[in-house]
Amino acid sequence: MRILLFCRPASHHNLARFRQSGFTLIELLLIVVMIGVLSIAAINAFDGNEEQARENITRLEMAELQKALLQFRRDNRELPCRIYRPGVFNPLDFRTDFGDTGFIDAFVLPPSGASAAEWETWCADDLENVGQVVASNALYMLNTFPYEVADFVDLTWDRSSQKGWNGPYISQEGLTDGWGNAYVLLQAELAFDQTYRCENDNGAYAVDASGDYVCIAANNAAFDDTTDILPADIARIVSKGPDGILDSQINTYDVAQTNSDPDILDDPCIPQNDDFVLCLLR
Repeated sequence: MRILLFCRPASHHNLARFRQSGFTLIELLLIVVMIGVLSIAAINAFDGNEEQARENITRLEMAELQKALLQFRRDNRELPCRIYRPGVFNPLDFRTDFGDTGFIDAFVLPPSGASAAEWETWCADDLENVGQVVASNALYMLNTFPYEVADFVDLTWDRSSQKGWNGPYISQEGLTDGWGNAYVLLQAELAFDQTYRCENDNGAYAVDASGDYVCIAANNAAFDDTTDILPADIARIVSKGPDGILDSQINTYDVAQTNSDPDILDDPCIPQNDDFVLCLLR
């Protein structure tokens, strides 16, 4: 009797209600379409957030690089890899004084007799380890003492003189941007304060017989406000941005004023295309 009670056939009314509780084919198709739309929206939102995260990381790291470079300069009286002004962390001077020995193996130096322009390119070039970009040659000096310590220990920190390499100034992870490209240090020799200006030589920075930029403080009696017009504070960190191409390597103001707005000079501290630029002393 119990079996019959539990297995009794459903009435016509119950069957109709059961059939109506399901989904029609059209409803199922609509649900599938809605899931697809939501999935695409979620993917797009994730991509947008990921790209924004890369940009945020890059800006934060560039700010930390700025601090590290300024501390490096306080300790060593110069920025790493400046080419046109003398110094112990100027690789061109180092080779002149010591030859091809002394740099650690990580640095693959330009050929003997390389010009200052070739050394400048070397400073901005990628340094790789096992096929992976670690840093640019110049900025690697923030993380690793660039010379064989046994031979050049006098260049490391001296407590009595409060001078010398006293790093690491930044972690190795902070030497590449949010897209895995090495940050670049440009015009390290143009790290004067904002009161200085440099002499314009037909749209380029004038240099003296020693190859140094001709820069002078605005309160100097020899200052000429008709020729000393180029900024002396354009030492800068550059991220190549998502495309990994350096677009902001310009090292002069556009004195010829080829800018679309004739009243605006092309400022090296303003990023070009998708680059990120941070001038150290502005």
